[in-house]
Amino acid sequence: MNIESEILKNEWHLIGNIFEKAQEKYNCCSEKNATDEFEKYEEVIEFLIQEYEKIYPKFVLEPYKENVINLFNSIQTKEFEKQKNISNEITKFQVFYYLCQYFYIFVLPILEENIEYEDQPRFEINTKDENIKLFKIFNEIWWELNKENESSEFELLEDFELLEFYEIQVKLLTEFLSECWLKTKEETNSNVIAIMSESTGVGKNYLLDEKRVLTDNEMEQLCK
Repeated sequence: MNIESEILKNEWHLIGNIFEKAQEKYNCCSEKNATDEFEKYEEVIEFLIQEYEKIYPKFVLEPYKENVINLFNSIQTKEFEKQKNISNEITKFQVFYYLCQYFYIFVLPILEENIEYEDQPRFEINTKDENIKLFKIFNEIWWELNKENESSEFELLEDFELLEFYEIQVKLLTEFLSECWLKTKEETNSNVIAIMSESTGVGKNYLLDEKRVLTDNEMEQLCK
């Protein structure tokens, strides 16, 4: 097997079996007469998406579970108020996330009054490059499979402009953060609630305490 990609060679223990199965599917799909390339290789692409979803929690999220629980514990035990010298009790927080390349979260309070406090340092978790690295691995699986197809318009998976990968990231992050938040609350018996929101303001808002999407009206009421 002539694998050129260095990242695939380095992560072969993780994706070797996936690559071999994807290659079998790719070879079968290559026999199809479909003119649309996505339609022709749809079975391969769907398989890679499914495998990406299976690997994502262990590869990207689980390495930071202890960090996330520690962060949530500090929020639920009033460490935020202590460090920021806020005398009021805070019962609502917003957990912001960023996923476009790397995985990053930070926490800010939802305050009923206009209370000033020092924003820095943030209550946050910075990660390494696991998020973008995993997507690159799957990009290069497709590249290896398709590299001899000179007529292909899709050199990388990202060239198909698929939304599924980002949707999987958000879905799994939501589940992960809800699990960590609720696990921490079992220990702290806190009455604090947390809303998860995308840091640039796009996407839906999630109530981590109830593992569900908030309506716009609910979000407005909680942020008052």
